[in-house]
Amino acid sequence: MESELDLNDIIQEMNMVATKPDLYHLLVELIAVQSLLGLLGHDNTDVSIAVVDLLQELTDLDTLHESEEGAEVLTGALVAGQVVALLVQNLERLDEYDPRTAEEQEMLENVFDTLCSCLMLSSNRERFLKGEGLQLMNLMFRAKKTSRSSGLKVLDHAMIGPEGSHSCHKFVDILGLRTIFPLFMKSPKKIKKVGTTEKEHEEHVCAILASFLRNLREQRRTRLLNKFTENDLEKVDRLMELHFKSLDAMQVADRKIEGEKHDRVQRGEILDQDSEDEFYLRRLDAGLFVLQHICYIMAEVCNACVPQIRQRLQQILNVRGSSIQLVRHILKEYAENIGEGRGPDFRESEQKCILSLRDNF
Repeated sequence: MESELDLNDIIQEMNMVATKPDLYHLLVELIAVQSLLGLLGHDNTDVSIAVVDLLQELTDLDTLHESEEGAEVLTGALVAGQVVALLVQNLERLDEYDPRTAEEQEMLENVFDTLCSCLMLSSNRERFLKGEGLQLMNLMFRAKKTSRSSGLKVLDHAMIGPEGSHSCHKFVDILGLRTIFPLFMKSPKKIKKVGTTEKEHEEHVCAILASFLRNLREQRRTRLLNKFTENDLEKVDRLMELHFKSLDAMQVADRKIEGEKHDRVQRGEILDQDSEDEFYLRRLDAGLFVLQHICYIMAEVCNACVPQIRQRLQQILNVRGSSIQLVRHILKEYAENIGEGRGPDFRESEQKCILSLRDNF
């Protein structure tokens, strides 16, 4: 037991390395990464928890951005060590019950956060797919456990962009639409997981549906679109409910931001591009992020040649005193602000897709 306590203490001390990503190469050269991955399956869960905590700190996005070279060395070693498969296996150890203590809850969150970081690398998407990660997420959704909210975040990361196409198709094949749409239709009244909000739940679900509409083809896409026509178009009604909910939140933020801009100009301050970027990020956080996905979904389902969907959507917009022009404006702003994180070709392709949907909406 003393040796395990010593081991746990050593792992805790290694958190200091997470503050110096330029030293990550030493972790690889000294085979420390391989040793840490081997400890993920340790019988003593305290050791396993400590390793997951450390991996979460090491792969924190802000930390990785501090040293591109260190990030490449570390992620390369983690991928070579099958980190995704090991994390999925570790999740299977937790599927018997919900976390009972704050420590178990934190460990669970760190596992999911680390998995999300790994899924940002496209090659890890295939490993996640082959390791039956989608099946595990689907089981969590069905079981209605605390891990369900974190599973949504993982699913969001696994399906985003063209690299998520295989995951989208596979999720439909394993009857995942039966589990994802109930989560879309009703947000949990009370989410026990620390740090998760109803807004975040809705953001992830809408992002997943947007990824489905981007990536699904032929019969699977038809199965998805058919879901929106079921039960007297109840899912269209829910989509519009979320649309106005996020729109109201964004408009409140817009009024506050405009007031701040006015005050700063009155004081003689210059609003540079950094200021505008800051304001845009605040708008995204306030509701614009999910609103963009919702408007994208609206445009996709309306352009799918299902007349009753378009009619219901137009009817609700008219009743609420809104218009298709506002949706088009949001889509235009969405297209204009797509970043180049995945390269200029991806940015251009996404912009063309969104603007085409906007023009045909």
